[in-house]
Amino acid sequence: MLHAIEQTANGYRVGFKSDAGRAPYLTFDFDYVEPTSWGILTTLTVRTTIDTITSLPDDVVLLTRMNLMKESELEQVAKRIGALILPQQSATPQDWRRHLEWATVILNSQLQKSVPTMDMSGEVMTERRKFLIDGLLAQGKANILYGPGGAGKSVLAVRIAAAVAHGGNLFGWAVRDEGTTLYLDWEDDATTMVERTHMVSKGMGRSDNVPVVYQSLHGKGPYERHHADVLFHVKQDPNIKLVIFDSTAMAMHGSSSGEGADGAIRFYSLVSQIPATVLLLDHLSSDDIKSGSAAKPYGSVFKVNSARNVWEHRPWNPQAGVTGFTLVHRKTNVGPRLQDRDVSVSWGADDVRFDDL
Repeated sequence: MLHAIEQTANGYRVGFKSDAGRAPYLTFDFDYVEPTSWGILTTLTVRTTIDTITSLPDDVVLLTRMNLMKESELEQVAKRIGALILPQQSATPQDWRRHLEWATVILNSQLQKSVPTMDMSGEVMTERRKFLIDGLLAQGKANILYGPGGAGKSVLAVRIAAAVAHGGNLFGWAVRDEGTTLYLDWEDDATTMVERTHMVSKGMGRSDNVPVVYQSLHGKGPYERHHADVLFHVKQDPNIKLVIFDSTAMAMHGSSSGEGADGAIRFYSLVSQIPATVLLLDHLSSDDIKSGSAAKPYGSVFKVNSARNVWEHRPWNPQAGVTGFTLVHRKTNVGPRLQDRDVSVSWGADDVRFDDL
């Protein structure tokens, strides 16, 4: 048996080919790989093209979470594979424990590859666009917009999507590129999104809805389960310039790495692979709300550390039927921090209008 490794959206695939070089009839997919000081944690998916073995989708034989460096787990998984793929079903009797060990060695060698160095003295700086929307959204990077729940962040996100779609400027900031927005929603549904896009468009004096590619992921698990699909959508449609996560806390909830520092680092590692600008909507830390201290996004500090541009959405207290918010620039890695920006919000029966002051 020959073994070959290739990188996938969520990890690595080790394929088994016959000595004659025929296509693999068995593959090990190692997804969400987490090297630690005490092992290599991964989600292992075993697939086979032997059609007499499984009726599960995508030729799946076995799916399990395991530590590849733990002898007892290798032995247990090898026995499970052997019980599912009987000797008479494969071309020849297989030593599944040996195959798992070989796959682990190949995977580990891939993880241990050194990162090449660069001599920067001879490099020439090339022109590139720093912002999708001046100051607000760093081009091709992760940007955070956080604030209290129910304050209108999602409607504001639709207004930002409209600015990207139609160009011009937003709150006095120039839109530097135009295109479609992919909206990933863990908190609402398509009916709510249709209402929001309609109201924002009407408030802009347009008859067409904001062009948004929408996915309702409420109850569909954490973002890591959908990462491959998101990459596929964005790579297939170069007109997608912005990807919005609503919200980050829900997108991370239930992830294999948890929701603390490890989960935040893992989440941003996946987000950084998206070939578009990303806007992450997030909630306030509950501790900040209780204590009245300076507001921060909910969860690990690595959220702010990993993002390149961070804005706080601070709603006003309603006065005489006029509502609004202040955008406070909390952090940036792509230029100077900007002054606060005040925006009024006028709600009508079937429209919503944003005006910078």
